[in-house]
Amino acid sequence: MVFYLILVGLVSSHFALSYLMNTHQQFNLHDYLNGKAPQPYQYRALPAWILYLASNTTLARTIAAHLPAPFSDPEQLMLLLLVAISMAGMIEITRRCIIAVTSDIEFAMMFAFLTPVAAYITYVSWANSYTQAMAYDIPSLTLFGLAYYFILRSNFIAFSIAFFFATLARNTSAFLIIAFICQRWTDVPSLLRRDGLKLIFISAMYASVMLFLYNLYGQNLSELQLGPFRGTGVDIPGGLFIFHGENIQTLLSPKYWPGLLSFVGWLWLPVLLGWRRLDHSGVRRILLVLPPLWFVAVMIGGRIVEIRVFGEMIWFFVIGLSIIARNWLIERDYGKRMINRA
Repeated sequence: MVFYLILVGLVSSHFALSYLMNTHQQFNLHDYLNGKAPQPYQYRALPAWILYLASNTTLARTIAAHLPAPFSDPEQLMLLLLVAISMAGMIEITRRCIIAVTSDIEFAMMFAFLTPVAAYITYVSWANSYTQAMAYDIPSLTLFGLAYYFILRSNFIAFSIAFFFATLARNTSAFLIIAFICQRWTDVPSLLRRDGLKLIFISAMYASVMLFLYNLYGQNLSELQLGPFRGTGVDIPGGLFIFHGENIQTLLSPKYWPGLLSFVGWLWLPVLLGWRRLDHSGVRRILLVLPPLWFVAVMIGGRIVEIRVFGEMIWFFVIGLSIIARNWLIERDYGKRMINRA
């Protein structure tokens, strides 16, 4: 456990520095913290609120004053800290998710680091290739995973709370509703009888949060009017998303295929190869249903060349691969060796 905690600290700090050094925000960070960033970025509001409060403390300003650029800016310093804390939380959440589906503590401690490996490929490589980072990406990824953990644990109250904060962080939390249905699925009548009110509750929560954010920031100009891609898409009223017509051309261009195939850190490939060993029905349904829906959503309201837009799916592939890997080890007497060691 001591070695695990040391490794969590090292990986988290390295990830944060790799993600933020030599990159810049696609939008002005100060504007984002003050609610003035273009849409749809400002709707990812929770990280902005956290950073605003943290960066305006005396402690943050005092520490930042003694650091070199860019962390002499307290807003950048607090973003570095938020990314590091989010990554540390992500690793621990992964460990607990793996325990929930395998009941193997030692195995979970080792495989917990699959998430940062996939995140390096999905987020750090993209950020350094385009010298752009997003202030909300890593915190929202962590909150998404926290909500998924409570789905795996069948703890609806905790899931609802985590889902609320995940929605404030990014609207991709809507896919958690689908994950909840896939995890709990039996058939339509029994699902509605058992979970109908729960689904209505979390759907109403999602709609309420989005309406609240629209009332706060709906007047902000959109990325098409202010951002680097101005005029290259169709703005949806309210700025919730932008339709980018170049997605089809991107799919048809071979030069983009290696990058597109690296989505979720290439984890889709070992999951595909080991599919017959994935014996968890809920995770299987999620991996069958969510990726196609996510792809359609990105084609409509995202920029597919940015593989980070598939980032939250890392959770499902990490858990799926963990189950596959453990079953592969059990086939090779891993369980017997663990009993003998005990």
